[in-house]
Amino acid sequence: MKIYKADDAATLGRWGGDATNSARERIANMEVIRVPVADWVQEAIRIPNAALIKAAEEGTAEYAGFEDDVQLTQQDRDDLADSSLVPFSIADQPYLVQPYNSSGRRQLYMCARQVAKSTTVGNKIIAHSCLRPNFRTLYISPSETQTKRFSSFRVSDPIRFSPELQVFKGSARGNKLTDNMFTKRFMSDSVLTLSYARHNADRVRGLSADLLAVDELQDILAELLPVIRETLFTSMYKYEIYAGTPKSTDNPINYYWEERSTKYEWAMRCTHCNHWNITSMKNIGLNFLVCERCSAQLHPQDSENAEWVSARSRKWLNETDPNTRFEGYRIPQVVSPRVEWADVRDKLENYPVAEFMNEIMGLAHDSSDKLLPKEKILPNCLSGFHLKDGHKFAGRGPAFMGVDWGTGEAASYTLVTVVMMLGGKMQYVYFRRFLAHESHIDKLIPEIMKIVKQFNVQLVGSDYGGGYDKNYELVKLLGPQRVITYQYCGASLLYFDTKLNRFMVNRTEIIMRFVYAVYKKTYIRLPSWDSIVDPFMTDLLAVFAEMTRQGTRPIIQKRPGTSDDTLHSMIYAMLALLTVFPNPEILVPDSPR
Repeated sequence: MKIYKADDAATLGRWGGDATNSARERIANMEVIRVPVADWVQEAIRIPNAALIKAAEEGTAEYAGFEDDVQLTQQDRDDLADSSLVPFSIADQPYLVQPYNSSGRRQLYMCARQVAKSTTVGNKIIAHSCLRPNFRTLYISPSETQTKRFSSFRVSDPIRFSPELQVFKGSARGNKLTDNMFTKRFMSDSVLTLSYARHNADRVRGLSADLLAVDELQDILAELLPVIRETLFTSMYKYEIYAGTPKSTDNPINYYWEERSTKYEWAMRCTHCNHWNITSMKNIGLNFLVCERCSAQLHPQDSENAEWVSARSRKWLNETDPNTRFEGYRIPQVVSPRVEWADVRDKLENYPVAEFMNEIMGLAHDSSDKLLPKEKILPNCLSGFHLKDGHKFAGRGPAFMGVDWGTGEAASYTLVTVVMMLGGKMQYVYFRRFLAHESHIDKLIPEIMKIVKQFNVQLVGSDYGGGYDKNYELVKLLGPQRVITYQYCGASLLYFDTKLNRFMVNRTEIIMRFVYAVYKKTYIRLPSWDSIVDPFMTDLLAVFAEMTRQGTRPIIQKRPGTSDDTLHSMIYAMLALLTVFPNPEILVPDSPR
């Protein structure tokens, strides 16, 4: 049996040993011989031939690049395990060789659907986990369901079907290692942790990783990525793989592609006119991919006439740091050997433009909806009320504060707002953004207490995430009756968790309730637009909504590199106010006291 040991990200070392030794001893005494990762996965990984036949005939299984949901019974799976095995192969997908063999520290796969994106990520994770001693991998997707599916079909199944991989799991000699849905330990003493993050990143706090793999990046909140990336802080490797299918041009994956990646495209040379083509709508012919210049047929699987090329200028490539930029690859569905052209034409005619561009071409399309455009905010602004005059309202009515904690850098600021109940309206009278030099707790808390005293704030609604120590200080100074903490979640709209002693708030629902209040024009009053537009209302303008792939719910995001702290601070202030002055049309909170 030939096994391999990691040498660097692009190549692995082949080894051989005495079959009578334990797997752990054999792994510890490997002889390093460099071999490309693409070669290793095709030699080490086995897939059941019956599964491929079943997938091709019925579309009910996903192996070796098939991306459909598996619907096999346990008996089906047992039968497949006993069937003849064939080597995993990317021979007909030459565009995958370079992504597999890439030594880039940060990699980005912007892919159409059904192009073996998850299979590629899974196989690379397996390679690192098997072949790098004491290596830690963290896989993140937007949901528990997606993570469980990846764990089962992209990690467990390839290992179960591949005798060589079973050595690294200990199963070949009866060794039992941790192997459940969310944690998998290997004989190399490497560990794969699988988790998910939709509304917050609490599940990954405290974890450490050498490789961070973020799947379905387009559906993960941009504000969570800095927290997730901190898992790499102590690593000597700091590898990152981001993968997903683009949505709008504002989406995080398109931001990374456009602003921070090498933008590698699969370029095809026309053998008729020698023109090089990068896949676009101009290449969609009646029966096949065509040259945009002469309309002759293109052959994306012909590696002699196709290769990866960067859409960046030579100057950009020379001046950017290879360790901080992303090695980005776009893989459209139309270059896949499994594409059926009649199906492509049918989708072109019947899919919405945005869906065709995203799902088939692997391109972003400007289909997002800005939740709070300027024209919706303006009717709530009072032209005669300048922000600098907000202090004049102190003492005129009940005041409530909202605090969204931040770091003071990297588009993350502590933002404080004060809202008052005046004339039956929620009138925001104070906004303040704390910058980096003001963000240390020793400076921040005294300044917030000055604002509390100035407006005689009745209740403070504060962000739980990232503010535990600061919330603790506020509670010490104001007492638990005057500080309410809120944590975003994906459950009920709003409820008080007696065990955690804080409110749990459905992030999407509460934002939409706030948007409703703004759109109604009768509930909220703001200072004049010119006095709050920069930097506060720009936070609201940066927020947009996209529908999930299933189209059942919106995902509310902010453009990467921007801040949405003002929005959340205003929401926390509104929630605190509604605790005393409930509004049935917006929200009637439960009382924790």
